Amino acid sequence: MIHFLLTSIAGIYEAYSILWNLILAMIPCWLAYALAKGVGKKKWSSLGFANQLAFIMVILLWLVFLPNTAYLFASVRYLLDYCQPYNHFRVCLHGQNLWMVLFFFLYSVVGLPLFVYALAKVTALVGRLFGKTVQQIFPIVIIPLTAMGVLFGLVERWNSWDLLHHPTTIVITGFLYLLDPERLANFIPFTLMLYILYYGADYLWRKKHP
Repeated sequence: MIHFLLTSIAGIYEAYSILWNLILAMIPCWLAYALAKGVGKKKWSSLGFANQLAFIMVILLWLVFLPNTAYLFASVRYLLDYCQPYNHFRVCLHGQNLWMVLFFFLYSVVGLPLFVYALAKVTALVGRLFGKTVQQIFPIVIIPLTAMGVLFGLVERWNSWDLLHHPTTIVITGFLYLLDPERLANFIPFTLMLYILYYGADYLWRKKHP
Protein backbone atom coordinates (compact mmCIF):
# COMPACT_ATOMS: atom_id res chain seq x y z
CA MET A 1 0.00 0.00 0.00
CA ILE A 2 2.76 2.45 0.92
CA HIS A 3 4.69 1.50 -2.21
CA PHE A 4 1.57 2.11 -4.31
CA LEU A 5 1.04 5.54 -2.73
CA LEU A 6 4.66 6.53 -3.23
CA THR A 7 4.56 5.37 -6.84
CA SER A 8 1.34 7.31 -7.46
CA ILE A 9 2.75 10.47 -5.89
CA ALA A 10 5.92 10.13 -7.97
CA GLY A 11 3.80 9.69 -11.12
CA ILE A 12 1.70 12.76 -10.34
CA TYR A 13 4.81 14.83 -9.62
CA GLU A 14 6.42 13.69 -12.86
CA ALA A 15 3.30 14.57 -14.86
CA TYR A 16 3.17 17.96 -13.14
CA SER A 17 6.85 18.60 -13.96
CA ILE A 18 6.30 17.72 -17.62
CA LEU A 19 3.33 20.08 -17.90
CA TRP A 20 5.12 22.84 -15.97
CA ASN A 21 8.22 22.61 -18.18
CA LEU A 22 6.03 22.86 -21.28
CA ILE A 23 4.32 25.97 -19.92
CA LEU A 24 7.69 27.58 -19.12
CA ALA A 25 8.92 26.73 -22.63
CA MET A 26 5.89 28.41 -24.20
CA ILE A 27 6.36 31.68 -22.29
CA PRO A 28 9.25 32.98 -24.47
CA CYS A 29 7.26 32.03 -27.60
CA TRP A 30 4.27 34.02 -26.35
CA LEU A 31 6.52 36.96 -25.40
CA ALA A 32 8.13 36.89 -28.85
CA TYR A 33 4.73 36.88 -30.54
CA ALA A 34 3.34 39.62 -28.29
CA LEU A 35 6.45 41.75 -28.79
CA ALA A 36 6.30 41.45 -32.58
CA LYS A 37 2.57 42.16 -32.54
CA GLY A 38 3.01 45.17 -30.28
CA VAL A 39 5.82 46.74 -32.29
CA GLY A 40 4.27 45.96 -35.65
CA LYS A 41 6.01 47.81 -38.47
CA LYS A 42 7.12 50.75 -36.35
CA LYS A 43 10.67 52.02 -36.37
CA TRP A 44 12.73 52.21 -33.19
CA SER A 45 12.81 56.01 -33.28
CA SER A 46 9.01 56.22 -33.53
CA LEU A 47 8.35 54.03 -30.49
CA GLY A 48 8.94 56.75 -27.91
CA PHE A 49 10.96 56.48 -24.70
CA ALA A 50 8.30 54.64 -22.67
CA ASN A 51 7.75 52.03 -25.38
CA GLN A 52 11.49 51.64 -25.94
CA LEU A 53 11.98 51.00 -22.23
CA ALA A 54 9.10 48.50 -22.23
CA PHE A 55 10.65 46.76 -25.26
CA ILE A 56 13.98 46.37 -23.47
CA MET A 57 12.27 45.01 -20.33
CA VAL A 58 10.28 42.45 -22.32
CA ILE A 59 13.40 41.38 -24.25
CA LEU A 60 15.22 40.79 -20.95
CA LEU A 61 12.25 38.80 -19.62
CA TRP A 62 12.19 36.82 -22.88
CA LEU A 63 15.89 36.08 -22.52
CA VAL A 64 15.42 34.84 -18.96
CA PHE A 65 12.76 32.33 -20.07
CA LEU A 66 14.31 31.36 -23.43
CA PRO A 67 16.51 28.55 -21.97
CA ASN A 68 13.32 26.75 -20.95
CA THR A 69 12.73 25.89 -24.63
CA ALA A 70 16.16 24.30 -25.07
CA TYR A 71 15.90 22.68 -21.63
CA LEU A 72 13.34 20.29 -23.09
CA PHE A 73 16.13 18.75 -25.22
CA ALA A 74 17.70 17.49 -22.01
CA SER A 75 14.62 15.36 -21.31
CA VAL A 76 16.21 12.57 -23.36
CA ARG A 77 18.26 11.83 -20.23
CA TYR A 78 15.18 10.07 -18.84
CA LEU A 79 15.09 7.53 -21.66
CA LEU A 80 17.38 5.03 -19.96
CA ASP A 81 15.29 5.05 -16.79
CA TYR A 82 12.61 3.08 -18.62
CA CYS A 83 14.92 0.58 -20.29
CA GLN A 84 16.95 -0.90 -17.45
CA PRO A 85 18.50 -3.25 -16.71
CA TYR A 86 20.11 -4.29 -20.00
CA ASN A 87 21.41 -7.69 -20.93
CA HIS A 88 24.75 -8.10 -22.67
CA PHE A 89 23.05 -7.48 -26.05
CA ARG A 90 21.81 -4.08 -24.79
CA VAL A 91 18.24 -5.34 -24.87
CA CYS A 92 15.71 -4.11 -22.30
CA LEU A 93 14.97 -6.93 -19.87
CA HIS A 94 11.73 -5.44 -18.57
CA GLY A 95 9.03 -4.13 -20.89
CA GLN A 96 6.88 -2.35 -18.30
CA ASN A 97 6.43 1.35 -19.16
CA LEU A 98 8.78 0.92 -22.12
CA TRP A 99 6.54 3.27 -24.11
CA MET A 100 7.95 6.07 -21.95
CA VAL A 101 11.16 5.88 -23.99
CA LEU A 102 9.34 7.16 -27.07
CA PHE A 103 7.29 9.57 -24.97
CA PHE A 104 10.34 11.36 -23.56
CA PHE A 105 11.93 11.39 -26.99
CA LEU A 106 8.89 13.18 -28.44
CA TYR A 107 8.72 15.41 -25.37
CA SER A 108 12.29 16.55 -25.94
CA VAL A 109 11.69 17.06 -29.68
CA VAL A 110 8.90 19.54 -28.87
CA GLY A 111 11.62 21.89 -27.64
CA LEU A 112 13.04 22.33 -31.14
CA PRO A 113 10.17 24.27 -32.78
CA LEU A 114 9.67 26.26 -29.57
CA PHE A 115 13.35 27.20 -29.38
CA VAL A 116 13.62 28.07 -33.08
CA TYR A 117 10.36 30.01 -33.15
CA ALA A 118 11.11 32.07 -30.04
CA LEU A 119 14.61 33.00 -31.20
CA ALA A 120 13.81 33.49 -34.90
CA LYS A 121 10.79 35.68 -34.14
CA VAL A 122 12.76 38.07 -31.93
CA THR A 123 15.76 37.98 -34.27
CA ALA A 124 13.59 39.10 -37.18
CA LEU A 125 12.06 41.84 -35.03
CA VAL A 126 15.47 43.07 -33.89
CA GLY A 127 16.62 43.09 -37.51
CA ARG A 128 13.63 45.17 -38.54
CA LEU A 129 14.32 47.69 -35.76
CA PHE A 130 18.12 47.88 -35.82
CA GLY A 131 19.25 46.61 -39.19
CA LYS A 132 20.65 43.52 -40.89
CA THR A 133 24.00 43.51 -39.05
CA VAL A 134 22.36 43.44 -35.61
CA GLN A 135 20.00 40.73 -36.87
CA GLN A 136 22.95 38.52 -37.84
CA ILE A 137 24.83 39.10 -34.57
CA PHE A 138 21.80 38.68 -32.28
CA PRO A 139 21.45 34.85 -32.33
CA ILE A 140 25.23 34.42 -32.18
CA VAL A 141 25.17 36.24 -28.83
CA ILE A 142 21.90 34.81 -27.50
CA ILE A 143 22.63 31.11 -28.13
CA PRO A 144 25.62 30.87 -25.71
CA LEU A 145 23.52 32.60 -23.04
CA THR A 146 20.76 30.07 -23.70
CA ALA A 147 23.21 27.17 -23.40
CA MET A 148 24.42 28.57 -20.09
CA GLY A 149 20.84 28.90 -18.89
CA VAL A 150 20.16 25.25 -19.73
CA LEU A 151 23.25 24.19 -17.78
CA PHE A 152 22.13 26.33 -14.85
CA GLY A 153 18.94 24.29 -14.81
CA LEU A 154 20.57 20.91 -15.35
CA VAL A 155 23.60 21.23 -13.10
CA GLU A 156 22.88 24.02 -10.64
CA ARG A 157 19.13 23.21 -10.48
CA TRP A 158 18.14 26.86 -10.80
CA ASN A 159 14.92 28.21 -12.26
CA SER A 160 14.38 31.34 -14.35
CA TRP A 161 13.15 33.35 -11.36
CA ASP A 162 16.30 32.56 -9.37
CA LEU A 163 17.88 35.39 -11.34
CA LEU A 164 15.83 37.73 -9.14
CA HIS A 165 16.64 35.87 -5.92
CA HIS A 166 20.35 35.20 -6.44
CA PRO A 167 21.60 37.52 -9.23
CA THR A 168 25.14 37.82 -7.89
CA THR A 169 25.57 34.06 -7.49
CA ILE A 170 24.29 33.45 -11.01
CA VAL A 171 26.63 36.04 -12.54
CA ILE A 172 29.62 34.58 -10.69
CA THR A 173 28.67 31.06 -11.77
CA GLY A 174 28.33 32.31 -15.34
CA PHE A 175 31.93 33.48 -15.29
CA LEU A 176 32.96 30.10 -13.84
CA TYR A 177 31.45 28.42 -16.90
CA LEU A 178 33.85 30.48 -18.99
CA LEU A 179 36.92 29.94 -16.79
CA ASP A 180 36.60 26.52 -15.16
CA PRO A 181 37.80 23.75 -17.55
CA GLU A 182 35.26 21.19 -16.28
CA ARG A 183 32.31 23.53 -16.75
CA LEU A 184 33.71 24.81 -20.04
CA ALA A 185 33.84 21.22 -21.31
CA ASN A 186 30.04 21.16 -21.03
CA PHE A 187 29.36 24.77 -22.04
CA ILE A 188 31.18 24.65 -25.40
CA PRO A 189 29.48 21.47 -26.74
CA PHE A 190 26.08 22.70 -25.53
CA THR A 191 26.60 26.00 -27.34
CA LEU A 192 27.82 24.37 -30.55
CA MET A 193 24.89 21.96 -30.62
CA LEU A 194 22.38 24.76 -30.10
CA TYR A 195 24.02 26.63 -32.99
CA ILE A 196 23.62 23.54 -35.18
CA LEU A 197 19.99 23.01 -34.14
CA TYR A 198 18.98 26.63 -34.63
CA TYR A 199 20.79 27.43 -37.86
CA GLY A 200 20.06 23.97 -39.28
CA ALA A 201 16.32 24.25 -38.60
CA ASP A 202 16.27 27.87 -39.76
CA TYR A 203 18.03 26.94 -43.01
CA LEU A 204 15.63 24.07 -43.73
CA TRP A 205 12.63 26.31 -43.01
CA ARG A 206 13.88 29.08 -45.29
CA LYS A 207 14.68 26.58 -48.02
CA LYS A 208 11.15 25.19 -47.82
CA HIS A 209 9.55 28.64 -47.53
CA PRO A 210 11.82 31.01 -49.53
